[in-house]
Amino acid sequence: MKKKTLPALLTCLLWLPLLNGGCAMHRDGCKHGACPLPGNQTRTDILYTPSCGTQCSCNQLSVTQHKCACDSAMQWAHVVRIEGNEALICTTKEGCRCAIDPADSAKCGCGMPLTRVNLKETGIYFCPSCNTVASAPGTCNCGKNLRKAE
Repeated sequence: MKKKTLPALLTCLLWLPLLNGGCAMHRDGCKHGACPLPGNQTRTDILYTPSCGTQCSCNQLSVTQHKCACDSAMQWAHVVRIEGNEALICTTKEGCRCAIDPADSAKCGCGMPLTRVNLKETGIYFCPSCNTVASAPGTCNCGKNLRKAE
């Protein structure tokens, strides 16, 4: 087995129980892509972040796209891992499903540097086991209760 396909295969094996029906690797075009969701299932790993830059301190995060407090558009990102109250996000092209690059843990599989965002005091609920983020309490993809960063 080629070195490049092993991380993608391992990612698929981790997601397989959650997807009920297999894995189609790399259909989304990412180099180290996670398995696409079957059918029309909604993604639960999407966060929108401010695109206003470092000069602004609005520091908003959302699971829906809208303008942030400083009237800037929110930027699409997806969660690749949650550590404590922080989410590691990839801000590559919308729709990507890449995972952390096994050769460089500071980058995602599509080559973008990972960004850390703090979920504390954002109102976002999350599950560190399956990287689900939501705007309200509930159950995540792996069946656990979502929790709020405090």
